[in-house]
Amino acid sequence: MAREILVAALNTHNLYRIGLALHAYADTWAHQNFSGDAEAQNALDASSAFPAAGHLQAMKNPDNPRLVWIDGRLKEAFREIRNADRFVKAATMIYRFLCTYNRRPFSDEAFVTDRLGELWREKRAAGGRALGDSTARASDYIIDFDVPPYSPEVWAMNAGGVANARFSPPDPWRTGYDRFAWLKDAATKASSAFGNSRGRIPESGYLGSAFERWNLAVAQHREYCYSLFRQRGKT
Repeated sequence: MAREILVAALNTHNLYRIGLALHAYADTWAHQNFSGDAEAQNALDASSAFPAAGHLQAMKNPDNPRLVWIDGRLKEAFREIRNADRFVKAATMIYRFLCTYNRRPFSDEAFVTDRLGELWREKRAAGGRALGDSTARASDYIIDFDVPPYSPEVWAMNAGGVANARFSPPDPWRTGYDRFAWLKDAATKASSAFGNSRGRIPESGYLGSAFERWNLAVAQHREYCYSLFRQRGKT
């Protein structure tokens, strides 16, 4: 179904929709053996303070491409998870889809995926922790794949976003996203599109902005997925 959703997103030619679908498609490898619901099959540790929702109890383990970790829920022969192997398989299929979308052959995929594999399979310390400085690793990606400079706050500022003063009271109208907002709010902490600061985007800046287009794409993508789920009896 993730493949079908990706094909549908590619057919929209909407880069936001394509990005959403690619992320979910990649997660069919990275998040193997986890569901998106809060249910017993996701539990790694019965004593964990976190609910068994998705891979929350596994924290970031499934999302670190260089990590080797143990999934104690699985049979002994399958417990050692080498994320690099999963990520390379995902990257290979994604590259093929994007090449097909752009009407070009993917016979050169090894030049891309092999190098990604090299970056993801560097030495690790005992226990699976990836060695090396994260900034240096990011530099490898930037240099090898000519990735343009990225600043997480640019899109918010382009929409007229203004960061709050450092010690200003919480702004109930702030616009941002944080996948752990529920946890951080409980601890009286906050995060947003403004990095470690908080801020707000005025309506005048939001309308017509990349952020509005993103939100519209999310709504359209969600509706498509829900419609597909209903057709397949998944809801």
